[in-house]
Amino acid sequence: MTGSDWLSLVVVLLCLLISAFFAGSETGLTASSRARMTRLEKQGNRRAAIVNRLLSQRERLIGGLMLGNNLVNIAASALATGVLLAWFGTAGVAYATLIMTVVVVVFSEILPKTAAFNAPDVIRHQGARAGLDGDRSVGAVAA
Repeated sequence: MTGSDWLSLVVVLLCLLISAFFAGSETGLTASSRARMTRLEKQGNRRAAIVNRLLSQRERLIGGLMLGNNLVNIAASALATGVLLAWFGTAGVAYATLIMTVVVVVFSEILPKTAAFNAPDVIRHQGARAGLDGDRSVGAVAA
């Protein structure tokens, strides 16, 4: 295993973590109580104000999160395919497809969305600031 392989695998892991963040943020932000966010904003909660601002353009928010999620999932899959192709030849493509499908679905979709659904306040507040920054950069492309 070369240094390039290790670097690729680290980037794959980083992409999967970013994907999990996008998936959890999507669920956490869309599952938030509008009334509660408005009340918290009126009490001076800055993150609630950010959440309300993001939710006021729900289509743009969802589009930006989905675009970012797809970008990192495709990048992770492409890098994993490259590594496994080098290791196993053409069979590496099938291995990468199988492995990345399971890993992305379980660890970057189901687990973060379940966590966000069970604790939307925590996920929503964690994702609010990053969501605002991401909305500025990625949301403009999705709009």
